[in-house]
This record gives sequence, structure tokens and C-alpha cells, in this order.
Amino acid sequence: MSRSSRSRWSPLVMLNAILTIALLAAFTALQHRFLPHTHGLSMATAAPLLLGPIRSFSKQYAMLRDLVTPTSGAPESIPHVLFDTQTYAQAGSASLQFFQSATSANASDPTLTNFFAGQLQAKQYFEIHRIFTIINAVPNTNATVAITGAAQDVELLHKTARGALSWNYNGRPYGPYPLSFFGRPGGPVPFYAAYGTGTAANNVITTGETEANGGYPVLGNLIIAPATNFSLTMTFNSTAISAATNIVVAMLGVLHRPIG
Repeated sequence: MSRSSRSRWSPLVMLNAILTIALLAAFTALQHRFLPHTHGLSMATAAPLLLGPIRSFSKQYAMLRDLVTPTSGAPESIPHVLFDTQTYAQAGSASLQFFQSATSANASDPTLTNFFAGQLQAKQYFEIHRIFTIINAVPNTNATVAITGAAQDVELLHKTARGALSWNYNGRPYGPYPLSFFGRPGGPVPFYAAYGTGTAANNVITTGETEANGGYPVLGNLIIAPATNFSLTMTFNSTAISAATNIVVAMLGVLHRPIG
């Protein structure tokens, strides 16, 4: 073999070729997993979509038709929220059970739950991306020096009652995780305001909310399949609060369901 042939296939050249092939294979896999809309694009065209900032790009009519009407047998995939509501007692609660058939009393009220039995219908799948908690502590007025009511209740549920969440899917346990990781998705912002003159009693308006921290990041790594059991438990040490309070657990994600 000539020197030119040996140099052409030197170990360094072969290693470079292997790495190039591996990179192309990895890029193709990422296309199919995370960016299905980039199929058919060259690396030069699609790479900015993977590596650069998120940006808008035009869609072809054929692509829009495919998005509106999936191919035969393919599901519709939509952003969705599954939620359930339970009441923390004024005297304190040791645990609250969410997404279980025992909560069926909520089923007739769509403002309290849309997933009371903890099971999806046939051919439905739900990717969980974020889990939120919403503590519905209503603002109140107190004619006392001590701060009591909504603001203190939210503090107590986090710090004294030491709320924690765990869930069970198809017999597998997850958690418990501290309540502080499960912030609210949005809503009112806490505030304090005092009023009164002279020797009049101090009047304090309080309201309390959990931090809007984006919720617990499951990020699609847990998928609820149809006809399988999902339940979530929130545990406390039964600390008393000023009033019975509804607590909502909401799961933000993607629902895959059949069309028609």
C-alpha cells in the first residue's frame, strides 16, 4: 500500500469520519424526537432551530393540513390540564387524597375537578409536564394586633404543617416532595394593608398565595396511560388554620386523544 493510501486512512481520519456519522445520527434522532416539524430540512436549515433561540418560521400549507388533520390512526395532541380539589379542615388534616374515586362528590361541579376517578378513557394518554398547587385562601380582615387569616394559613401549611406531595401511578410510588416545590400557575399576588386611627383596634387585611415558581417540573417524563390508576396524596401534620380551605392540585401537560 502506498504512503498516500496509508495517510488517507490514518486513525485520525477514521476517527473524524466516525464522529461525523455519529453526529448526523444523533441529529436525526433529535429531529424525530423533539422537532418533528423539521423533517426534510437540511442540517444548515434546521440546526438553528435546535441550537439557537426559539424563533418563528413559516409553515407550508401541507404541514398545516397535517397538523389540523392527523394521518389515519394518529391521535390529536392538545395542551391540557387535569385538576382536582380537596378541602383542608380548619382543625387540621393529616392527608388529602386527589384523583381518586373517593372524590366523586366533586364530579358534578366542573370548577372542582375534571379527573376525579384518576383514570383516562380508552386511547387517551397524558404527558405530565408541570404539577401545581393552588391554595384558595380568601382574603379576610382581622381587628387584632396579631396577624391571622389567609396569609398566616398559607405560611402554616408550608412551614408548620409541612405539606408534602406524593403520587402513585400503576402501583409505583413517587415522592413525597415538599409543598414548596409545587407553586401556583398564576393569580392574585399577596398583600398586607393596615388601617385604623387613634386608639382604634388595628385592622389588618391579609391574603396569601403560594409562589408562582413554575410548578414541579415533570417535563413529560411521566405519561398516564388509559385505564390505569393515578392518585396523588398531600400529607400534613394536622396543623389548625383559621378556616377550612380548598386546595387544588393541577397537572399541566399534553393530552393525546383519538379524533372523532
